[in-house]
Formats: sequence, C-alpha cells, structure tokens
Amino acid sequence: MNKLLIKVYVPYIAEEYDVFIPINKKIGTIKILLINAIKEIAECSELNINTLKIYDKITGKKLDNNILVKDSNLENGSKLILL
Repeated sequence: MNKLLIKVYVPYIAEEYDVFIPINKKIGTIKILLINAIKEIAECSELNINTLKIYDKITGKKLDNNILVKDSNLENGSKLILL
C-alpha cells in the first residue's frame, strides 16, 4: 500500500475533503499539492502556501514539513487541518 486515505479540513472555507496521499512524499510537498488542488476546486485564490500549516486534528500537533508521510504518525482515516 503506497497511499493513505485522509480527511483534510480547511477552516478558511469551511470544507472537508477526502484525499489519497502518497506515503513516499514529504509532508511539505503534500501541503503544496493540497493547497493547489483546493484553490482550484474551491476557486479560492486567497490560500497562501507560505502561511498555512498542516495539523493533526485529533492531537493538535503541527506536522513537520521535512518528514516523509510514511515516517509520520499518519494512517488511513487520519484527520488533518489545513490552517
């Protein structure tokens, strides 16, 4: 299995998305891909890659941009916040 199904909540637009993410990419790369996809889907150009962070919705911990998804605590069904 080389992808995880996660939920990403974006408070800025009050939307939640189910997303498959590859486990061999860094969290920072995933963040950029998520933001670009959400900007296109929601037609929301105000989302800023430089200011938004990814947090675990359950623990509230910020995810480190420099670690691989497979080395993080993420698993299928994890819930994240893009804030």
